Parts: sequence; C-alpha cells; structure tokens
Amino acid sequence: MNEHQSGKKQIIIVGGGARGLFFTKMLTQDLGREVAAIVDTHVAGHEAIRHRLEVYGVPHIPIYKDVDEAIAEIPSSQADTMFIMTPEWTHMDIFRKAVNNGFHIFLEKPLATTLEDTNEIMELAKKADQIVQVGFVLRYTAFYQKIKAAVDRNEIGKIMIVQMNERLGLQHGATFKRSWHRLDRYTGGFMNEKCTHDLDLMCWMKEQQSYPVEVSSFGGVSHATDKALPLNCADCELECPWRFKDFSSDKSINGEVYTDDTFAPHGQCVFHSDSDVNDHQTVNVRFADGTQGVFTAISVSGLPGRDLMLHGSAGYIQGNLETGEITLHRYWDGTTERLDVEGADSHGGGDLAIVGSFLDCIAEDVKPLSTVAAGVRAGAIAFAADRSNREGVSVRVEQLV
Repeated sequence: MNEHQSGKKQIIIVGGGARGLFFTKMLTQDLGREVAAIVDTHVAGHEAIRHRLEVYGVPHIPIYKDVDEAIAEIPSSQADTMFIMTPEWTHMDIFRKAVNNGFHIFLEKPLATTLEDTNEIMELAKKADQIVQVGFVLRYTAFYQKIKAAVDRNEIGKIMIVQMNERLGLQHGATFKRSWHRLDRYTGGFMNEKCTHDLDLMCWMKEQQSYPVEVSSFGGVSHATDKALPLNCADCELECPWRFKDFSSDKSINGEVYTDDTFAPHGQCVFHSDSDVNDHQTVNVRFADGTQGVFTAISVSGLPGRDLMLHGSAGYIQGNLETGEITLHRYWDGTTERLDVEGADSHGGGDLAIVGSFLDCIAEDVKPLSTVAAGVRAGAIAFAADRSNREGVSVRVEQLV
C-alpha cells in the first residue's frame, strides 16, 4: 500500500482544467489516494472532464458545479482536504469557504490577483488550525533543493547578487496573448501570474540572510497590434512563428467550442489581441542587507528555460533547470564542483514531490515548506514591480511582506 494512502480521507479537487486533472491523475494513480469530487463551474465542460476521468480509470468521481454544492453533499468524515486549482481571480472566495469548513488546503499559486486579497488570505490562514500549503512547486525540485542546500551550508558565503532568468517558448508565451492569461483583471499581471515562482525562489535563497525591502522594474509589450489581421490563426493565410496549429485543445466537445467571458480561443492571433499584460519585464529587488536580486522574464523567446547565478562573498553557483547542470565554484581554494541533477521539464519534476509532501504534512501535522506567507511575499513583489513599471518609481515592500 502506498505510504500516502493508508487511513487517509478523500480529497476534493476544485478546478477541472489541465492542472486540476493532472493532480487528480497523480493523486489516484501515483499516490493511491481517493478523490471524492471534482468541482468546475463550467458545466458545459463536464463531459470533457468525464472523458478524461474515464481515461484515468476513475469514471466514478462525481463532478459538481460549485464548491457550495460539493461541501453540502460530501461529509467531512469522507473528505478533509481541498486542492484549489482554479484561476487566481477565483481563489479568495473558494479559500474562505475551505478554511471555514475545516479543510486542509493546497492553494495553487499565485494566491490572488490583488495585494488586498493576498493579505486577506494570509489573515484567514493565520486563524486556521488545518494545514495550508501554496503551490510553489519549484521549491520541491531536485535542482533548486540542491542549490538551496549548498547555500545553507554557506558554500558561497553571503549572497551579494541573485541573477535569475525565465524564458517562455513562442507557443507557451503566446498563452499570454490568448486565453484568460492575456488580461490583467484575471491574472493580476504577467509577473504575478507567471513569475511568482521565481520571485519566491529569489527570496527563499536569501531567507537565512535577509528579506526584500524595495523593488524597481521596467517592462512592456514587444508585439505590435494589427487588427487588420484575422482574429484566429485558422482563418489566416500567413505563416508566422506564433501560428497555432493544434486546434484540438480549444474548449470543445464533439467539435463545438464553448466560451465564457474569460476565454479566447487558443488559436487567436497574437497580433490581433486585447492582451493588456507585459510580455517582457525586469525586476530589481533590494534586500535589507544591501544585496540585490535581478529577475528577467520574457514570454516571446526562442530559447525556453530557467537559469540562475548566485554571486557570493566566497564563491558562486550557476545552474540551468532544463539541463540540470549546476556548478559550484569556491574562491578561497579555487575548487569547482559539479552538483548536476537530471534535467527536467518546466516544473523540474517537482509536481509529484510537492503533492506527496503536502499529504505528509497533513499526516504528521507539520508546517509545509511552501507557506502562505511566502505566497504573500512573492505576490507583493510582483504587484510592486508592476506599480514601479507603471509609475516610474521604486516601491518599498518591507511593510507588505
């Protein structure tokens, strides 16, 4: 029997999109847990969810149209854990209901779309007796854990500058010109939606030494708009690097596409878009000890990946997530050591690890590695960065985190 399975109650998954269904698959197939229900407000998509559950071999899992219905019909004696895998603009209301009904909670990042909502989530979490974990999956990868362990062993001394980069491939980055990711009101901005992972990692690497106090940022949109082009790639005769060719992943059942006010077809032209979020941005973070962090993100890169370099007083660490290559160089004795791990995808193999760790925290009643406080901190930096970029000012953040 799986170590995460014995004697455990069932789990409710809120959000029947790709992430929620992926977690359902991990929980049922890899960790041997039972899912009591999936909740998805997009009722027209329930048939597609049902088909996916049949593929996973769990067709019996009921699907509810809202959280209230699921909570009312599933007794606490059956399910005590909730995974909130919905878009972030929905998190606040669902989180409040989950806390008030005593669920252990896995909350996907980012916490919310505004600083006010992230702070309210923090206050609710402080009052909760149950385990609450945030989905900063990269903390749980072998790559970042290996680097963090070297930092905590003081291998490179005081970190003076953290340099981090994230590059999205052309099709991945085009998501921010298509679907709900394209709009600030649904994401809280590109930095909040996509990059709180990285802002969290920056602070995590420095957390034994200092904390962030000030943020400045520059960013913008590199893609021009051309409303003379067809709205969708399927109707366009031109070829371009962002052309979307796999229309099977649109929200459709038997060929019929279903939409709501947050949805734009995956095949929408990236130039004929109402997107209002940045597609490139640099964030500068000043820590209380006088050191800095620099993070650069671009959603229109031909070379996808994440890399970092930590410049310390006694050495440096350089790494690339996709290749798994990590180099540690010590200044005092001139030695260089390779700390390589196996290369992995964009989440670095951390998905299974973070879910397993969350279940262990519940079983052992211990605080998770990835906390709501960390989520508030990363969100505060993201919101401060957007304000800095918008107003041309540096923003103090120590009172926010």
